[in-house]
Amino acid sequence: MSKWLSRLRKDLIRSGSLTELSLHLNKHSNPNISPKQWQLSIRAIIDETEKPDSNFVLAVDQWISQRSQSAPKQTKPKDDQLDLL
Repeated sequence: MSKWLSRLRKDLIRSGSLTELSLHLNKHSNPNISPKQWQLSIRAIIDETEKPDSNFVLAVDQWISQRSQSAPKQTKPKDDQLDLL
């Protein structure tokens, strides 16, 4: 669980990620939980004052997977090309 929490903390470093995750959880889980409530719950889990349940872990993993699939691929320039910038 500590590795999973470390990965979650790393993924939430980027600005807006906490909001993005809370909206994802709101959309893909119990509709009675608002994004603001999800943010509070996520923070409590990151601070280890609350333990995540298996549905939460699966939903977060789904969000991480979707983000990594939609992230632009970085390409390395070819050695024979000049870098003019």
